[in-house]
Amino acid sequence: MNDKDFIVLLESLFGEYKMMYKTAVLQEVAKLTDEQKIVALQKLKQTYKNEYGVPPSIPTILEAAGILQNDMQEAQAEWLTICKVSDMISVLIVNKKTQAVIESFGGWYKFCQYRDNKPEYAYKDFINRYINTKCWFNEHKILRGYNDMYWNNDIDYAKVMIIGDKEEGTEILEDLKNGYNTIEQFTTKLIKGVE
Repeated sequence: MNDKDFIVLLESLFGEYKMMYKTAVLQEVAKLTDEQKIVALQKLKQTYKNEYGVPPSIPTILEAAGILQNDMQEAQAEWLTICKVSDMISVLIVNKKTQAVIESFGGWYKFCQYRDNKPEYAYKDFINRYINTKCWFNEHKILRGYNDMYWNNDIDYAKVMIIGDKEEGTEILEDLKNGYNTIEQFTTKLIKGVE
């Protein structure tokens, strides 16, 4: 089943998409396999309630195809790894997607403040941001906790907590400590070399 046939079938069952949204739906549907499209159609026929003549949204289609379920489980697993870590210490998060989500909150300390003050909102917000984050190309860095943010000018690498795979995290931490991994440190060395 090609993508346009899938959209035509959806529209015949649930109503027409607006042109701009149809283009967005087509882009997302193009990522699905034929098997996922069939599963999505079957689930939508059984469960989707078309009360206002509105066809299913992109997240609804992806959830019916089983795509969001995997992301949701991954996001919940990541939440469990970070939910009990103190805001006092700086952390190195091995999973780049989780790191990007934490940075979107303003950093480790700000995320922890939000998490501790409004846990029910923080959980939902984290899961939502994790599912919607597509940026995994950022480089690893230490996310500062309260102590390194307010009391120390430099990061105490001996006290950094690694969240995720400890072996990989130790290697990344060594690279960061030695300055092999960050553009900022490379630029600083380059400028000092020119002087």
